Amino acid sequence: MNKIFNPKIYIEVPYDDLVVFALFSITQKKLDPTFENLVVECYLLFPERFGLPGYIKKYPDSAQVEKSWLRCRTDKNLITGDKARGFDLTVRGLEVVHKTEKRLGSKTIDTKKLLSTKGDKRTKNGRLVKQLEDNKLFKEFKDSGRGITISDYEFCDLIYSTLDALPESRRKNLQQLKNTVAGYNRKDMLNFLNFCENKFMHLLFSNIESKKRYEGGMMKKKNYHI
Repeated sequence: MNKIFNPKIYIEVPYDDLVVFALFSITQKKLDPTFENLVVECYLLFPERFGLPGYIKKYPDSAQVEKSWLRCRTDKNLITGDKARGFDLTVRGLEVVHKTEKRLGSKTIDTKKLLSTKGDKRTKNGRLVKQLEDNKLFKEFKDSGRGITISDYEFCDLIYSTLDALPESRRKNLQQLKNTVAGYNRKDMLNFLNFCENKFMHLLFSNIESKKRYEGGMMKKKNYHI
């Protein structure tokens, strides 16, 4: 059963903060963090904010959730993922959950405790961070620096890809991994991934793409600095 929140309180909370809170609620219920579940959860928790205009008491407004999750991922780095694979919270997202809980007068879980960990195992992103932390290549990089040897196969395995995947797919996987470690403020991991990026350009770009790519980075998009 969903907790009933006071509309007079949540009506003043930004849409994006409520969407992040709803995503957190989904994970606590152990539901799949899909776009459809996120739309339903937003509506169940905050109907006055996420009801379809003109039909607030009958239907959710999926368009509002769509706009919010895109901002939360692209502009604010509060969540990762997409509609095809589902969503997950970043550390910054958990911080927003913690603040929103207090604002709503709710207390469902010790989010402050979650924030004290560098990679919480209960979230998909936390598991990715923990796996990279335990990776032998990352450990060698921390010990030996840029002198380590990494094979093409090992790099592909590191970014959850294969040697027969398209360069575009590898770039996307690497960028998502970089965004994840940036969300956990792991500068050491981001340095390692940047090193791998520069070392394996031949796997990240085709010959034609290499001639066209922007100098100084994989993609022309916002880079996270931590």
